[in-house]
Amino acid sequence: MQPAIPQSDPTPPARGRFLVAMATLVAILGIAVTLIQFAGVFEAEGGFRWARTARPLFSLLVTAACVGVIVGLSGLQAALARIRATEQQRANSGAGDAPAPGRSRSSESAADKTLLAGLSPDAATADAHWQEIVTLLRDIRDHSLLSEAQRAEKLARIADEDIGRGMMRVSNLLEGNHFIQARQLVAELARRFPNRPDVDQLAAKVEETRQRTEAQDVAAFTKRIEEWISMSAWDRAASAATELIERHPGNLDAKQLAERVDREHELFLGEQRQRLYAEIQRLCNRKRWREAFSGAKTFIERFPNCSDAETLRMQITTLQNNAEVEDRQTIDSEITDLAKHGRYIEAYNLALHLIQTYPGTPHADALKSQLPRLKELAHNPNATPARVRIEG
Repeated sequence: MQPAIPQSDPTPPARGRFLVAMATLVAILGIAVTLIQFAGVFEAEGGFRWARTARPLFSLLVTAACVGVIVGLSGLQAALARIRATEQQRANSGAGDAPAPGRSRSSESAADKTLLAGLSPDAATADAHWQEIVTLLRDIRDHSLLSEAQRAEKLARIADEDIGRGMMRVSNLLEGNHFIQARQLVAELARRFPNRPDVDQLAAKVEETRQRTEAQDVAAFTKRIEEWISMSAWDRAASAATELIERHPGNLDAKQLAERVDREHELFLGEQRQRLYAEIQRLCNRKRWREAFSGAKTFIERFPNCSDAETLRMQITTLQNNAEVEDRQTIDSEITDLAKHGRYIEAYNLALHLIQTYPGTPHADALKSQLPRLKELAHNPNATPARVRIEG
């Protein structure tokens, strides 16, 4: 039978009543002394003066302070009494293994929540810590009451439950290919539960799954990277090699695959650099300066740190000047051809373009002297084709 829970006494404790009586007595005495001092101020010779009220006012303040301290102590005493009564109720309610009739564990939990809601945050935190301590003490008490066989059975059951939960977590990690975390979890289980065959089997399963998945990943990534190498998609190939190393940091094939990507990329760039440089030299030999100048700029941008790029930097000014001369000569030829066919307006506009683009050059000076003639012919549709000769 569950022992009856003693109800808290609604009347204040004796010590609380004593403090209330003391506060009342101090208040009465303090007020009486203050009134007597005020009466002396009025009856003193010279009449009422504000300076004489300092002493009775000080007495009044001291009285108020004393009363406040006593009232605070009374309130603290009442709060401590309530807390002790609550703890006593919980201790009595937890004395038996079964809950009291008509009072379920859910109702006890609701009562605890209601009590915690009425406490301050600090009091609620302290109460939560107290409940945790009480729970641990109960576990220790229950464990001490068990026999050796029951203790061994309990420890075995707890070990089985923890290992079962660990196996589920390891399975989830293996499904996501998180082998490092799975290894760490198995190592922790082996430390806590040594000489357990199921833990050893779990470790073997992790290694087997890791090796199988690692071999499949290396084969799949190798095929994918080779396809990207054949397409010269070097960024994708390098990114895939990096991902493979991150997934399997200790795999030698993954490291060799990344080194292969870097090596073949360097070979590709070297061959491309040699072809482009040889093409620039061929254009220079054929005096195709415009194409040679464009190719030199591209070469310097793509391969800025090689020796051939330094050689082209020293030649770039000459190539640019030759390209401009070639460009002016091409425009001169177009202007002459347009004038021969009577297309004077187009010839005039093209001549203006050359003069504005390359001012101060021999070609521009030669065209300036012929602009008036081209303009006159452009406004005379019946004019015969004129021979335009540009000396530059």
